[in-house]
Amino acid sequence: MRLALGFALISALLQGITPAQDPGRRIQLEGQDWFLDCQGDDHPTVVFESGVGSSAETWSEVREGVGEFARACTYRRPEARIGFDRRAAELRKLLETAGEKGPFLLVGHSHGGYVARLLAASWPDGTAGLVLVDPTPESLALEAEGLMPEDHRQMWIQSEAEVRDRLLESRLPDRPLIVLSSEQTGIPAAMAEGYRLDRLLEIGLRLREALAASVPRGEHRFLKGTGHFIHRERPRAVVEAIRQVREQARH
Repeated sequence: MRLALGFALISALLQGITPAQDPGRRIQLEGQDWFLDCQGDDHPTVVFESGVGSSAETWSEVREGVGEFARACTYRRPEARIGFDRRAAELRKLLETAGEKGPFLLVGHSHGGYVARLLAASWPDGTAGLVLVDPTPESLALEAEGLMPEDHRQMWIQSEAEVRDRLLESRLPDRPLIVLSSEQTGIPAAMAEGYRLDRLLEIGLRLREALAASVPRGEHRFLKGTGHFIHRERPRAVVEAIRQVREQARH
């Protein structure tokens, strides 16, 4: 398994999160079954994108909170090991096929932040705003020389070369954006031998700050004391960020 994706999967497993049979409407796309679960009425609709290896159930508490003021959608795809560009294109197709009304407020965790960013960049008219929950910085490994085993770093660089190039080519639209950062790197302690986690955290925070600053209405928030799964540890903080982006998008 590619190293960067392995980090996300193992981290998810260590948190006790496993893919589940998510409820929702069965939708056929290119002969495969997808499941889309949307509840609520008020727009813009919030769409959740999980990190690699995590199920839609990781959003359960956040979704419950968002449901008090907006329509919210989670989904399950038939296959996870595909490129992030394709994941973004397929999510758009799923929403359009289902007849969901945009523009959408996109919420992505970890590597799911790649999907949210690529979708927003390719579909600005379909994007109302973004909340990125401890998103993986695509350039982290490039700046991590001497901070992790070099063979791991090179594998990470190679595994994310395609998505890194696509994100560099893309430009986020002028939409409200809140980026939430945790106090951890997302790298499980069991895999951290030879890693300078303190320095990697500093680099990750700087890169997320730069991401937030890349749009006029961007904001970066550091949530002290949280781990990589902010939406499970501090669901109200994520709900509040979504509420604020939604209010900005409506004005």
